[in-house]
Amino acid sequence: MISDPFNLSNAEISCETWFLNCHFTSDVFLSHTLFRHNLALAESSFDRQVDMTFVSVGGTLWADRTHFGQDAYFEGLNAAEYLLFRAATFEGPVTFRYAAAGLDFGATEANFLSSSETECWGLRVGADAFFAKAVFNASVDFRSASAGGTFDLTGAQFKAAVEPLRLALIKYRRLEPKNDLLALATASSPYDLSVYTDLEEYFKRLGDVRSADLAYIARRRREGTESHGFARVWNIFLDWSVGYGRRTERGFLWGIIIVFAGWLLFRDRAGMSPQKGEYSCREYSAFWYSLDLFLPVIDLQARNVWMPEQKRRFARNYARFQTVSGWIVLTLGLGAVTGLLK
Repeated sequence: MISDPFNLSNAEISCETWFLNCHFTSDVFLSHTLFRHNLALAESSFDRQVDMTFVSVGGTLWADRTHFGQDAYFEGLNAAEYLLFRAATFEGPVTFRYAAAGLDFGATEANFLSSSETECWGLRVGADAFFAKAVFNASVDFRSASAGGTFDLTGAQFKAAVEPLRLALIKYRRLEPKNDLLALATASSPYDLSVYTDLEEYFKRLGDVRSADLAYIARRRREGTESHGFARVWNIFLDWSVGYGRRTERGFLWGIIIVFAGWLLFRDRAGMSPQKGEYSCREYSAFWYSLDLFLPVIDLQARNVWMPEQKRRFARNYARFQTVSGWIVLTLGLGAVTGLLK
């Protein structure tokens, strides 16, 4: 147990430094200290604040299973190899602003219990950054963070009700878990376009077209929740009709439904009248009539021959609706295929 304040600020330590299973009951000041080799704090406990701002470690910093009871400052902390805080517990506010690891940053299963935001703004990792199964009681700011390899958030828990995670502007080669990324992006508030566009481009780099489309659709849906009036109605319509151009098969499905409904409505020959007297002897098919109403650029010689009787007001109005729907579906389909619908 070390009960007195511990101060090595601005010092230069030429040998490896080990504080294993140590208990510090007072403040610890290590700011601007240069450790030329490894620094080990594993399984130690710090009851008061820890100041490691702009500390330089020539090798690896081990702080696995370490307990930080109050504020922990790691701003500008730099390790030539690894920064490891695996299964560490942070009771108070913690900041890793501008911290850097030449290789990996490890905070797997770490617990960030403070109600204050965890700051990882500008965190720079040469290889992989691991936050798998980490628990964040408050929001966490990853803006401008970067990893040369994988940025792993697999199983991480974000318990804050509002703005649990800022994914915008994280730079990475690979982001995990892929299946949960859209849920994390959707939870981010306020809406940030770059969150979704970065994810879409990331999935495209992996060759995962389906996930890229889902990211695009999620972005458009989020835009809809931020819009009002006609813009919001139009957004919802594009979603339901053709999935914002990424689900063109929906247009085909809607077409089948509309044509089938028309076939049911127009199936009784007795309720149809020829548009000219000389057409009365022509054969009538409810299917071809319904399909002809829906297809605006093809003449199947049915919609210009037959029409619902005057007394069938609903059927006549539905025929108009079916024709308009055909033009809308065709326009949306062409817009999706040509890329104009974005």
